[in-house]
Amino acid sequence: MKLYVDTADRGAAESLLATGLFTGVTTNPTILRRASKGVADLSDIYCWAIDAGAQEVIQEIVAERNRIEHARNAIRRLGNRVVHDGPAYSTHCRLLSLTN
Repeated sequence: MKLYVDTADRGAAESLLATGLFTGVTTNPTILRRASKGVADLSDIYCWAIDAGAQEVIQEIVAERNRIEHARNAIRRLGNRVVHDGPAYSTHCRLLSLTN
């Protein structure tokens, strides 16, 4: 079983990751908004999460079907330990298969 810290708050994530109990960090648009963060902050979140010991960083992006590929590409550029989580449109499933 893998456990993840659901936060975009660096201090909270770092202290929890330091316990060694968590595999990584997950964020989504609501978590980002509550931490006064946005898409522009994803690269920074990815970097500090990995530096703090996260093995994976999962980012959920909610987008229109025609923007999913754009969102997937933006998230993919963050690093090799990022996972994109999003709605399972048939187009989305095809795009996810391209990342493997």
